[in-house]
Amino acid sequence: MVKAPKPATEFSLWRHEHLFNIEFAAYTLSHHSFPRHFHDHYVIELVLEGADSFYCDGKNYVAADGQLVLINPGEVHTGSTIDDTTLRYFSFYPGKKALEQIAETLHINLPADLNFRETLQNCSSVTGKIRSLFDSLHSGTGIAAQQEYFFDCMQELLKQPEKTGMEF
Repeated sequence: MVKAPKPATEFSLWRHEHLFNIEFAAYTLSHHSFPRHFHDHYVIELVLEGADSFYCDGKNYVAADGQLVLINPGEVHTGSTIDDTTLRYFSFYPGKKALEQIAETLHINLPADLNFRETLQNCSSVTGKIRSLFDSLHSGTGIAAQQEYFFDCMQELLKQPEKTGMEF
């Protein structure tokens, strides 16, 4: 008799007051599935390893290594690992007010509707900056350096869509 593999769920959640009190998370999952749900905030996820198979607002997606998942507040979505593959990803969860404050700090004008149009994105300039941000958060880099990485990441994420391929 073959035993089914045990689900593995490792995650850490944290907030930094000096980063607009936004919640950050790091996940390592296998044989795991999140049921349909929604959030009151945005979800910005970077897949590091494996693949995230998910449903979002009427469509099915698979996000692989290096891809961004952008989920707007109120969008119903799921998430699950594929087969025996381990899924690792970083994510953070800014609310609308936090994004507006960040944009104001960076002198970026955001549209009134403030919604990402594309759920799945390939934008290496943003993914590199998200990796640097999370590396700084995990390594205990000083507050000033963390803020620099954070604003660099947000500048790239929120700047003109024609420059990054990102759309609001």
